[in-house]
Amino acid sequence: MKKNVKNKILAFSMASAMIVPNVAVVFAEAPKAGLASVAKEVKTYSYKINLIDNETNQKIADGDLTFNATGDQTYDITPILNHYGVELADIDGYNGVDAANFPFTVNEDGAANVKDIYVSTKNEEVKTYSYKINLIDNKTNQKLADGDLVFNAAGDQTYDITPILSHYGVELADINNYKGIDAANFPFTVNEDGAANVKDIYVTADTQYTTTLSVTFITSDDTVVGEKTFEKTTDNDADVVFGLGTDITLPEGYHWVDYNDQIKDVTLPAGSTGGHYMYVSANDEEVKTYSYKINLIDNETNQKLADGELVFNAAGDQTYDITPILKHYGVKLADLDAYKDVDAANFPFTVNEDGVANVKDIYVEQDDVAPTPTEDPKKDDTKKDDPKKEETKKDDPKKEETKKPSKTADTADTSDVAAYAIPLVMSMVAISAIVVGKKKLS
Repeated sequence: MKKNVKNKILAFSMASAMIVPNVAVVFAEAPKAGLASVAKEVKTYSYKINLIDNETNQKIADGDLTFNATGDQTYDITPILNHYGVELADIDGYNGVDAANFPFTVNEDGAANVKDIYVSTKNEEVKTYSYKINLIDNKTNQKLADGDLVFNAAGDQTYDITPILSHYGVELADINNYKGIDAANFPFTVNEDGAANVKDIYVTADTQYTTTLSVTFITSDDTVVGEKTFEKTTDNDADVVFGLGTDITLPEGYHWVDYNDQIKDVTLPAGSTGGHYMYVSANDEEVKTYSYKINLIDNETNQKLADGELVFNAAGDQTYDITPILKHYGVKLADLDAYKDVDAANFPFTVNEDGVANVKDIYVEQDDVAPTPTEDPKKDDTKKDDPKKEETKKDDPKKEETKKPSKTADTADTSDVAAYAIPLVMSMVAISAIVVGKKKLS
């Protein structure tokens, strides 16, 4: 009858290495030849157990189990107990506990991995059968390792050799003899004659390589805007390339920038872990603008002198420097209570989402200190330097008369002239106000 013995690598380790005093470790490393392809190392955790006689409280034996992970685990200690002809003691602590699934809590700190297992002697002797296996590299035909399994009965059996294969970073070779065979239930025919219990198991290196890349995304001013980790699994030892857009994804709202001669694709050795800094920039967002119409109103005549539009980048309470606009038209804010403590350089506006409401009349008056037109300097120089022209002025009364009105015009107040001139350039004023306003905001 076929039995399923769910022993792990350490079951036979205990049965052959720990259990038999002064015997070498079960799985001894084979000569180095052929081991180049077996490079994967599995982290293991050692757990010491002591078999304690429940009646005498004396230690019968001790040894180490090996686990492949931490946390709550179970282990089939039946072969160990059978080897020593003992069984779990009949005590409250073992009620409902099966030796085939004996519980252990494996800690990262190996110092805490110790347990006393209380046992009692069996009245009947349990016979065990040793079975030697050799791990053979299918490509080189070299032996990688060997060791002994322990069975409790003769005949057709199965054994879970997965932990053994994982320990050496190998897998069953892809050959016809192993078609349909699972390493977790590898078949053995155990003979009463132990000399016949030998088997070569052909294996190949596990060629799965997991390569890990950690990317830190930063802007040109070295501000970190995101971090991501990417993994790729390959079946050979060739260098692994992480491509931007295919393997590397950028943080949402950012794009790659050609800055500081950075690369788009990152190459790492297969199976390695590496880090990389990648420069990115925020995506350009459309900036909403708000138009605001202003009318310059003459405070004395209540007439509109000019109009135009300002542009703001946000709604709500804002200020705007309208000084250049006022100077352009030779005016200043009117002397009104409403403008007390108001500075033209920070003129207040309340910008509404609804552009229809963005209209304001600004009352102004003539700026007395505004510059007035002057005669052409070149024309004055000509008058002084040419004595003939000076004589002509004195001798020709018509020309003298013609000159008098011009002198009167030069010395008179120019405010009326400016007032009449403004309506004539109204269209130019409106266009200029728009240009000035937009340039200021940009």
